Formats: sequence, structure tokens, C-alpha cells
Amino acid sequence: MAIVSPVWIVFGLTYLFAPRGFRVSPAGVIIRRPIGPIVIPHADIGTVDGVERVKPGLRLFGSGGLFGWIGLFTIRGGGSAKVYATRWDRMVRVKGRQEAYFLSPANPEAFLEAMRLHRS
Repeated sequence: MAIVSPVWIVFGLTYLFAPRGFRVSPAGVIIRRPIGPIVIPHADIGTVDGVERVKPGLRLFGSGGLFGWIGLFTIRGGGSAKVYATRWDRMVRVKGRQEAYFLSPANPEAFLEAMRLHRS
């Protein structure tokens, strides 16, 4: 019984921090999570583009696969990024002034179009 409790705690924490959706708002990019949203303000965003396939390297901190990929990862080809994703294909790369993010909105094309509209 003592072994089961820590496992359920890990499952619960992983679920609470997992991405459940992405939205572009006047405030910025909102990453929806059960524990509360993360907002990347428009002022902190440099460029945003679609990426067909991301090749992750090492997970530096976070969760790798249970309810999604969450945390800081190295990216093959160089660099590191904060990842909030449910898949590694058809992602959106948000390059901030200090950090890079990889997100996996359900419809990357609509997400990119919403970003264009909010940034113009």
C-alpha cells in the first residue's frame, strides 16, 4: 500500500501540470493546465512559427510522456526549450526574448493565424 500512494501522487502532479489547451488572447499566449494557466505575454514574444517535427534530446526537468511532455528539454540541432505538448509533430515554436517554447495546439495553422492577427 505504501508503494501505491507515491505512484498516485506522481500521476496526480503530472496531470495537474499537463497542457490541456492553448489560446491566443490580447494578453498573450495562454497555456491551459488544470493547476492554472501560464501566460507568455506578447511583449515577451519574438517570433512564432510552425515546425513539422521536433526532435527532442534530453529531458532536463519535467515529465516525458505521461499526460504529455512538460518541462525543459534539449532540442536536437541545438538549444533547449520549454515544452508543453501532447505530441512532437505539427508543433508551434514560440521564440521569446529570453526563452523558447514548443507548443502543440490542436490546430497549429489556426493558432499561427490568431498570432498574426493579435500581433498586427
